[in-house]
Amino acid sequence: MGMDWEIPARKAVEQNLLDAGCDCEKTQQYLRLLEEGRMQELIQMLRCQRCHLMEKLHREQQKVDCLDYLIYQLKKGNCDRQG
Repeated sequence: MGMDWEIPARKAVEQNLLDAGCDCEKTQQYLRLLEEGRMQELIQMLRCQRCHLMEKLHREQQKVDCLDYLIYQLKKGNCDRQG
């Protein structure tokens, strides 16, 4: 079928995927690909997951930047106080 996995090694990979934010379904899909030796497909899917996380990170960074700018403006006294 593929590789013979020792339980700790498989569990470590599984935990890494879960820690990286993969849901249980994707984690099982990735482990299945790994066990079947379909490394190229697995790597491509992991790269897509990474890209998704980076896009999410950038969206969240934009929100932080907006708050930083508001704090900066408030400190300078440049905000309209009339609400």
